[in-house]
Amino acid sequence: MFNHNPRITCKDGFTISVQAHAGSYCTRDDNGTPTKVECGFPSTTPKTAEMCRYAEDIDYTETVYGWVPV
Repeated sequence: MFNHNPRITCKDGFTISVQAHAGSYCTRDDNGTPTKVECGFPSTTPKTAEMCRYAEDIDYTETVYGWVPV
């Protein structure tokens, strides 16, 4: 089983899951530093079309966003 990072909570109350473990939709460079991460299940629809383009589904608060650049 993978250790999942806790949800990130911003000052305005927005929350999102950001993962970069072997079982997530992420990539790392040759040094092991994440270059793309998996985000998921944000508390509200992302405010930018750029973020929305990574969504697996159009229900933006109930989906995963794969390979989002760091």
